Amino acid sequence: MKKKILICDDDEIMQKLLGFFFRKENAEILPLLTGKDLLAVAKQQAPAVIILDMMLPDKDGLTALKELNGDPATAAIPVIILSATLRPEMISQARELGAKEFIEKPVQPARILEAVRKYTAD
Repeated sequence: MKKKILICDDDEIMQKLLGFFFRKENAEILPLLTGKDLLAVAKQQAPAVIILDMMLPDKDGLTALKELNGDPATAAIPVIILSATLRPEMISQARELGAKEFIEKPVQPARILEAVRKYTAD
């Protein structure tokens, strides 16, 4: 069975790039361009991992993390944070809210693949 990877990033090019990487890993991609439906989709689809951009047009990543971590149905799903600016205080807050990995944009393919494999390995 294919592993599901939920990618929540408002950058359509990033979505396509990450989708390309993970389809080569035989993963099913669940793309979201906003954070509005993130919790609902995560609950319904139960992805193996969530890749979350910290800067979304409708919701910041910390708020989204808080929602995911606060719901028993999604609290155990590993979240990998993507951001163009990874500030120490942001990393600290995100870690407290359950984020597992932090990857700075522009994304290095080997780095994101390594992080996702860590949480999707059988």
